[in-house]
Amino acid sequence: MPRHLFTFPAGLKQLTSRYRSTVDPPANLFKRDETTEAEIALMMNVVKQVRSLRGEYKLTNKQKTKTFLEVKNEEAKKVLDSYSDFIRVLTNAEEIGFTKDIPAGCVLTVVNDDVNAHVLLKVFIVLNLDTNHVSRE
Repeated sequence: MPRHLFTFPAGLKQLTSRYRSTVDPPANLFKRDETTEAEIALMMNVVKQVRSLRGEYKLTNKQKTKTFLEVKNEEAKKVLDSYSDFIRVLTNAEEIGFTKDIPAGCVLTVVNDDVNAHVLLKVFIVLNLDTNHVSRE
């Protein structure tokens, strides 16, 4: 290929560097939204704790569980409710519920002082015991 296709005109490089130095980006262009970051951090803490709990009980991704969040703070409940679809997908949950009356057969994991996550494992533990009993016979 001809060499002149890959060279820049002499004045173009000076023009772009001069333009960049005189134009400043808006002050709020790269400003961090700390409230959104805190909300995402709370959501990810819930996801990490539930995934860890699922890993301890060796649940596969195909085994959908019901997850109940016990939230003591109204503000945290609003935040987690707005991100409940993300939590449901990232934890492979069948559904996410907010309640203080936790059904029997749930396993507890503590997310923080205001949030506890309960995963319903009663169905999977009973099925696992039945398959172990059948395999011994």
